[in-house]
Amino acid sequence: MTNKKKEQVIEQCFHCGNKGLMDVVATHNKRFGGTYVTDCGEIENDLMEDFIWQVLSCPVCCFVTLIQKYTCEGNYNPYINTQIYDIEILYPENKINLNNVPKNIASSFESALKIQNINSDLTLISLRKTLELICNDKNAKGRDLKSKINYLIKDNIFPEEFNDAYWIVRHLGNKAAHTDETGIHTRDVKAIINLLYVIINYLYVTPHNMKYLKEKLEEEQ
Repeated sequence: MTNKKKEQVIEQCFHCGNKGLMDVVATHNKRFGGTYVTDCGEIENDLMEDFIWQVLSCPVCCFVTLIQKYTCEGNYNPYINTQIYDIEILYPENKINLNNVPKNIASSFESALKIQNINSDLTLISLRKTLELICNDKNAKGRDLKSKINYLIKDNIFPEEFNDAYWIVRHLGNKAAHTDETGIHTRDVKAIINLLYVIINYLYVTPHNMKYLKEKLEEEQ
């Protein structure tokens, strides 16, 4: 009996930071569209879309990563010589939609995502830094992060409803930078990451999406 060779792909594990070959432990695919028969018995062709989901296992930490590969008929990328139109990491969260976020803010936030399961204190420090970079991008005035946050709240740039989120990120970031150990659990770190992403989404992602959809609808009129 021969052993079937495992399929492997090169990915970065955002659980432990390892970058290299990861085993494909499961694959599932689904095709949408293509040829179909109408109610009148006529044969029609619809846009064909393919989705492939793969579960990857990291050889270092043994945690899994879920990736989604998307192919759309008619979309061809000559630079990578493949029909794959888009690849997205669904789990763990590592690159949430940051395409329209200033580069320095996105980079700082992604740094926190990459080490969230490696070092909680450094993650909290990166999140605090990200919040301060957001304040600077919004031209906040103040001698420290607390005063900058208050300035943006008074200027109606930061929603006052998120005040607890600002405090949590700032307080724990300061604690991580000035104490030996914060005692924060990994699950709590993930929750804090989500709090900061809510702020990023409100300030950068949602406004861009609304503008894009509005312009698209106006073009169709």
